[in-house]
Amino acid sequence: MSTTLVDTLAEPELTFRTPDARSGAASAPSLVSASGARLDDILGASDAMERLRTQVRRLGPYYRTVLLHGEHGTGKHLVAQALHRYSAHSEGPFILWKSRLKSQTSVEDDIVTSLRAAHRGTLYLSQIEAMSGAAQADLLAALMSRERLRRGPIVVHGLEARIIAATTEDLRVLSAAGRFRTELYNRLATVEIVIPSLRERVEDIPPLAQEFVDRYAAIAGKDLDDLPQDYLDQLQAHRWPGNVLELKELMRRVVDESAGGRVAAESVAPASNTVPSSVVETSGLSRLHEVVEQHVFQVLKECAGNKVKAAEVLGISRSTLYRMLDAGIQGDKLVGLQ
Repeated sequence: MSTTLVDTLAEPELTFRTPDARSGAASAPSLVSASGARLDDILGASDAMERLRTQVRRLGPYYRTVLLHGEHGTGKHLVAQALHRYSAHSEGPFILWKSRLKSQTSVEDDIVTSLRAAHRGTLYLSQIEAMSGAAQADLLAALMSRERLRRGPIVVHGLEARIIAATTEDLRVLSAAGRFRTELYNRLATVEIVIPSLRERVEDIPPLAQEFVDRYAAIAGKDLDDLPQDYLDQLQAHRWPGNVLELKELMRRVVDESAGGRVAAESVAPASNTVPSSVVETSGLSRLHEVVEQHVFQVLKECAGNKVKAAEVLGISRSTLYRMLDAGIQGDKLVGLQ
C-alpha cells in the first residue's frame, strides 16, 4: 500500500524503549526503533527538495557524521531516517537522543548508553543547539574516543555508530560567538545538509495543503471541495514560521470548520505576517545589551562566522569584538569596550 503525503510528513511512528537497567544512568535518553524513511517520503516537486533527495541518495551509503540544519517543522527527522535507511547499517537500530539543558544531568552516561544502543546503527542527536556547555564537553569527549569509551571500570571497544545531529540554528554563528564548542561543531559538520523552509519552496504548498485537507476530511467522513485558488494564493504568500507542521495544523482546522461539502477556507486564514519575533525582542522594551548582542550575532551570521569581516562591518576592532564575545556581550561589560 502506498504511503500518503500526510503519512510521510507526520511525526514518524516510533517504538520507545527504556534503557538497560544495568546502565545505571540517572537520566536516560529516549531509545527508539524506526524502519527509516524512503527517498519517496521526502516529498515535494520543487528544485530545493530534489536537491535534498539527491544529497541523501549520494551521502547515505558513505557518511559517518552528518549535521542537519533546518527550521522547526521542516522534517529533519524524515531526512535523518532516510539517511539511516540508505546507510550500510540500515538494518541496525535508529536511536533518538534529545539534548538536555540541565548541566547537572549525567550527559556522559546518556551518550555512552545511546552509543551502545546505536551499535551498528544510527544515533540521532536532536536539538543539538540546546546542549549546555557541560553536555557539549561530554559529547565531544565521546566523539573523540569513539573507539574506546570508558564508563567507570567498563571500557567499550569498537562501537560502530553513525551519528546524525540536528539543529535549528547556525552552529557556525554560535561557535564564533562562543556559544557552541568549535571543535564539536567541526566534528559534527563533516557533512552538513540544509533543509529548506516551506517559504523557500512555495510551489510545494498547494499540493501539500490539498493532501492534508483530503486526509483529514477522510478521517472526519467529510466529502469536501478542493481548496479555492485564491486561498492557495494566500497560503503561498504566508511566511510559515512553523513550516510543514504549521500548514498541517491549519488544514486540520479548515476541515474542522467545513461542512456540507464546502471548504471553510475563508474562516481559517493563516496568521498575519507580523513583524518577526526577533525584531519584537529588540524593541524599546529590551535591554540595550540584548539589542547589541542580537545585532552582533546577526552580523556574524551574515559574515558566515568570519570574525575579521564581522568586525569591519560593525566598525570595531577585532580585539573589541573578541572581548565582547569573551564577555558574553553582557551589558555591564560593554562599558569598557567603547
